[in-house]
Amino acid sequence: MTVTKRSKEVREELKKYNFSMDVNTLPDLPEKLSDDLVFFISTHLGNIPINEQRELLSYIMFVVTPESFEFLRKTLEQECPRAIKKIMPEC
Repeated sequence: MTVTKRSKEVREELKKYNFSMDVNTLPDLPEKLSDDLVFFISTHLGNIPINEQRELLSYIMFVVTPESFEFLRKTLEQECPRAIKKIMPEC
């Protein structure tokens, strides 16, 4: 599945839910996150409001592979262990 196709499918599904973010503004992502992309996300996630952090992580969780999301989660826990408990989506 291509990057754009998977991201587009998830954005279409999320339109059914009450996101505060405009789901059309969510970025296209690969299913396997690179180390650089994980670093970028972990570095800049704190620059947006907490509810949007949760929504962005929810979107990422549905787009990327479970292994990529687990790597991102572990990286976020190392960077900000207290904050991650507030923003991590629960399944």
